[in-house]
Amino acid sequence: MAVPAFRKLSDAERAVELKPSSYCNLEYLDGQIFNGQDLSAGAGAMNLSGWIGDEVSRGPAADPDLRLEAADNKALVWDAPVKLAVARKDVAADTKQPRMIDSGLSEQFSLDGLPAGRYHAFVSYPSQSVRYVCDNGRYIKIGG
Repeated sequence: MAVPAFRKLSDAERAVELKPSSYCNLEYLDGQIFNGQDLSAGAGAMNLSGWIGDEVSRGPAADPDLRLEAADNKALVWDAPVKLAVARKDVAADTKQPRMIDSGLSEQFSLDGLPAGRYHAFVSYPSQSVRYVCDNGRYIKIGG
């Protein structure tokens, strides 16, 4: 199975308006729980887990991506596709939405090509001609 790699977003892609959503949770990085502090990614790759829902349909998000924005330069943003492939009975129960069982992710991402630094991590997904952003305030340190 191929490991998703990050690609740098163009100016036009960064200019697309993002509507806020709170229907997700990035929970763990390389087995470490996000608890309000920056977490450090492993060398060369990182594993991220959590869940991503669609604010509108109240089901799993279709075609979500993980975005990393350089904390010191918001003009530098990368994204990588996310595959929702982990059953999350807890999320389905908590949201009272049975379809949310299919909202889980646990995916390894290649860090090749990303400069060392501190990154703001959040998810984005399209729904009904709008691009949503779900941001739990997660920060990841890569390299250095």
